[in-house]
Amino acid sequence: MADLAGWVNSGIIVRPGAANDPGGGRTFIVSGLGRGGTTMLAAALRDAGIPMGVRFHEAAVEDLDVFFALRQTDRTILDGLIAQRNRQHADWGFKIPNIHGLLQYHELARFRNPHLILIFRDPVAITQRAALSDYKDPLPELLNVSSSIHNLLQVFSNTTCPALLLSYEKALIFPDTFVESLMGFCGLPPEAAARLRRQVTPNSKVYADETTIRMMGYLEVLRGNILFGWCAYVTLMDPIKLDLFLNDTKLVTFMAQRHRPDIAQAGYGNGDSGFEIDLTGVTLAPEDRLHVRPSQRPLFELHNSGRTVAEYRQGML
Repeated sequence: MADLAGWVNSGIIVRPGAANDPGGGRTFIVSGLGRGGTTMLAAALRDAGIPMGVRFHEAAVEDLDVFFALRQTDRTILDGLIAQRNRQHADWGFKIPNIHGLLQYHELARFRNPHLILIFRDPVAITQRAALSDYKDPLPELLNVSSSIHNLLQVFSNTTCPALLLSYEKALIFPDTFVESLMGFCGLPPEAAARLRRQVTPNSKVYADETTIRMMGYLEVLRGNILFGWCAYVTLMDPIKLDLFLNDTKLVTFMAQRHRPDIAQAGYGNGDSGFEIDLTGVTLAPEDRLHVRPSQRPLFELHNSGRTVAEYRQGML
């Protein structure tokens, strides 16, 4: 029987490229789509001995210093950080999902010998993870994911630096091949293989628990024409943008940012998460239903949302 080993699809594409600083160290830039496998990849490189940042979100292995520098229009901040990392390490790296939204392709030349490592995951799986962790509507999100894949590939196609393209699903099926490709591309020693291999695992519970967006909120009462309630992240201080619906019609988008000492005392952020919506001028029938949901996160609805106007006027909680 013919040897079919060469026909096995390992989900790996390697593109050689030229150095912009011959003799210098390398910068490994890990990207892909959010919820698309970048954490597994970055964690593997970190455990193999490549410095991947000093102020990262531990579960997501995300370098916050680089992230905040990329968000600044003043690129001298990014250049200063790059120079600092180059002094500290011969080889170093960072993970930034959706890098196409933060960095123009020609800006990769700011990094010393950039090596681009992109990981791709089944778009439906990314979409479902967004629905589970971010409360997003799957079908519109699938369209966003497809568009983002195209935009990410534009960064790749417009650059000439060395690049490694990986399939998340194939990495799980052929973990040894995945590890070998990373070791070869990054020039890692043989003893790093076991540390790389440990990170090749699907559905990490720690990652899911620590990166899921957690919100709490309550739609309370309608006093006169004012609708009262609150909504807050469990562990973040950022205010949340909400949509108010009358039956199936969106009435208004607003921020939940009015200070509520009772919410602060309950331990939800700093308490700047209340809202009071004036419905003067809106025709409200007793049987109409009011719904409040975070904007663009329709799978999450405030507790006690969806009752009738009559129930909110009576304070039925």
